[in-house]
Amino acid sequence: MFNWLRKGKKGERTSNKRDDSIKAMMRVAEARGILEGDSLAFIPEITPMYKRASNFFLQLLAEQEPEMTETMASLICRYLFAKGVEGVMLWGASPNGHISILFHPKHLVGPMETDVPPHLHKLVVDSLHLGEELFRAHQAFVMEHQFEDSFDLDAEIEKTIEWMPRFGISYGLAQRYQVLMVGS
Repeated sequence: MFNWLRKGKKGERTSNKRDDSIKAMMRVAEARGILEGDSLAFIPEITPMYKRASNFFLQLLAEQEPEMTETMASLICRYLFAKGVEGVMLWGASPNGHISILFHPKHLVGPMETDVPPHLHKLVVDSLHLGEELFRAHQAFVMEHQFEDSFDLDAEIEKTIEWMPRFGISYGLAQRYQVLMVGS
């Protein structure tokens, strides 16, 4: 069973007092069919695994030279989005809802490895562009608001990376990818 997360839900690190990069990405996600109405679909059983992966990649990002932050954040976002899509496929085939996914930094720039059959691997890789498009919405938000007194670039990047797998999962569910491996 999957659930729906309302955009701007209290406690989900979106600000009600002003716009933020998550709201900017939600607008793009809605236009691309990643949302159902104003809701982001998610799978409770796999959410903690993606939170840990996001934290791992945030730590990796923190260790990079400052001039590499934007490039690395972009690569991480598209990768985590695609891994969210892969997770939906694996979750759909799992008898108990529990899955295991390999997250590796070498896949940020090299060939991406997945645990799905080749014809489904293509769907995962093809979804990278949507993660990139969502990251561009984050960038546009940053460009527009970076000189505001209350603007916190690090917090915006952190939220963007934390939310990216959620967007991938929601996209996979919207595309009904959870049924593609059933019986495989």
